[in-house]
Amino acid sequence: MYDPLFWKDQLSLKHSQERKIAEINREFYDGLRQLRGVPHSKSELQSQLDLGLQERSMKIWATLHNKQKRKLEKILEENSLQGP
Repeated sequence: MYDPLFWKDQLSLKHSQERKIAEINREFYDGLRQLRGVPHSKSELQSQLDLGLQERSMKIWATLHNKQKRKLEKILEENSLQGP
């Protein structure tokens, strides 16, 4: 999932939601730094990264209200249609 903080104005995120998402991001990146410090195989690293991204996405999604979720889905759909 993309970081909804990029579209905080369009999503009308409340300050408390912004703080919560920032905290979730901090936890995710702290976890990445910890992973880097311990030797893992490439497949183990990929698996841990995938799991971390999934957990991050679920936590962020849970901070959004239904209207914000629909708006974010629409934003992401529009961006995917535009291509790189």
